Amino acid sequence: MRSNTEPGGGSQTSLPRDFGTSANLRRMCAPKRRVRATLHQATLGVMLKTFVRQARADDLELLEAIENEADALFATVFSIDGWRPAPSYSKPSQQNGFILVASDRPGSDAIGFAHVLEVRGSGHLEQLSVRPSAAHRGHGRALVEAVKSESRLRGRKRVTLRTFADVPWNAPFYLSCGFIERDPDSGFFRDLLVTEQQRGLGYGRRVQMNFDLTDELPR
Repeated sequence: MRSNTEPGGGSQTSLPRDFGTSANLRRMCAPKRRVRATLHQATLGVMLKTFVRQARADDLELLEAIENEADALFATVFSIDGWRPAPSYSKPSQQNGFILVASDRPGSDAIGFAHVLEVRGSGHLEQLSVRPSAAHRGHGRALVEAVKSESRLRGRKRVTLRTFADVPWNAPFYLSCGFIERDPDSGFFRDLLVTEQQRGLGYGRRVQMNFDLTDELPR
């Protein structure tokens, strides 16, 4: 199942594993424009940093493991029997998008990532995952802010996602990042709702959330 996370667990979003999700992922890892973002988090008097960049081809094998580790946290809130494992990010698929990765040191391995689809004027946050061992350090929030910035640079008007309403690191986390709950307003998002029902995402109430990029000036 697809997911999104700040503390380290996935926060289920939209498409089933066998649904085409983003143009050839290896091409997504070689964008024309390089994302550079360094965010600072002060925790217990220690200044922590998150380094966000576009994914490279050599990051792809890590992403599956990061997502599976993050998704395992859902077992703390409901049964995950029948939960589908993460997809292989090296396989080609059909829609445009981009992948950002986060690390705590320049040049180090990824500890989290965001997978975004570009859909009808929106950047759809299909997956956000952070390793549980790196949780609660602001890395997920840094990735969300980088997704907003990159989506704006690509001319998108909003960032969208689907997630669990009552899982603490899902909808409540995105609410704290400025997202608001909205009804599905296009065929794409209504199809996601049908897909979730068909795939048995009946673990809890799910919602669509949007962040309007036109309401916020670039920083």
